[in-house]
Amino acid sequence: MIAVESIRVFPARGEASLWPQSAYEIIAGQSAAWLQVKPGECFPTVGRSANGVELRYRAGFGASRSDVPPDLLEACCSLAEALYLGDVDALPGTVQTLLQPWRRVVL
Repeated sequence: MIAVESIRVFPARGEASLWPQSAYEIIAGQSAAWLQVKPGECFPTVGRSANGVELRYRAGFGASRSDVPPDLLEACCSLAEALYLGDVDALPGTVQTLLQPWRRVVL
């Protein structure tokens, strides 16, 4: 995750309110990110049981192509080439091999 753009909380009825960025921080890890409420703050009351919080964020490795690891760039280009040529029934083996180190396995 690069940044959280905004967090909006919806009441049972009416317009959403913006949760101020000063009330929370993002703890970014290698493969995940966590939202942590700052001391003295509390998570706002959500008025809906479904679709009560809207989180807008930017994800990726950075703003430019040079921020993306070379093996991921190669995998994207190889997949685009295979799709263009119509040679894709499944993910090509070379692409699978390039993506393997980035695959997150959860037990």
